[in-house]
Amino acid sequence: MRRIRHAFTLMELILVVAVLVILAGLSYPVIDSLFANSRLTEASDQIRARWSEARSRAIQERRSYRFAIKENTGKFRIAPDTGEYWEDGEPSANTSNQQALVMEGALPQRVLFGSPDALTTVSDWRTLVTFLPDGTANEDVEVNLSTKGTRSVTLRLRAVTGTATTAALTSTNKDS
Repeated sequence: MRRIRHAFTLMELILVVAVLVILAGLSYPVIDSLFANSRLTEASDQIRARWSEARSRAIQERRSYRFAIKENTGKFRIAPDTGEYWEDGEPSANTSNQQALVMEGALPQRVLFGSPDALTTVSDWRTLVTFLPDGTANEDVEVNLSTKGTRSVTLRLRAVTGTATTAALTSTNKDS
């Protein structure tokens, strides 16, 4: 009696793998855009939490705290508003017995301060807001968070109350 063996040729296996790779490549942008909104939400929550932390430290330590960003990157920094932490002035006498909060962080992957289409990256820190010891900020501030493939989000900080709100912009930043 003759046995019939069912097997796949190497060519059939390569063809199936190639089709799977092509389907994965075509579906990646769709899947990535599904997660883009959650990355923006996570980034806005992260910045609001850092603003709150800097504000509470300013009140607690009775000294100003600065929140700065690097434009067109996801990097931010929090430190007391004195030259010893920012290299833009004279060191000051620390009147607080507590150790200062100095924090550098980054937004979630591919989320930027500013526009995702900007080609240049600023290497210096740009002060966005300074939290004063009385719990206020030096001025009202707006910061734009963006990522390709979805709407940008604007965070607004009210100087007098320290209240932060989030607003989604109506335009989208789709890849061309």
